[in-house]
Amino acid sequence: MDKCAFEPVIDEAGLQSMRQTIGLDAFMEVMFESLADIRKSSARLAVAAEQADPGGVRRAAHMLTGVFSQFGCPQAACVTR
Repeated sequence: MDKCAFEPVIDEAGLQSMRQTIGLDAFMEVMFESLADIRKSSARLAVAAEQADPGGVRRAAHMLTGVFSQFGCPQAACVTR
């Protein structure tokens, strides 16, 4: 069985803690920045995969892992490792 299947999809407690710590406005800003980073890195990953560029795939996956880890998405972070 895939080890990532055992990771939670969303770390709700972690997200709630972040929101309480930094406040709603900053939390929303982080959320929108993270979504933009996910879009950019996903596009880079697709291009690198199309071009059979293993270094580009690793870099884009690493960026996605960081964003997912930081933003409370442990299952997605596990998949991109």
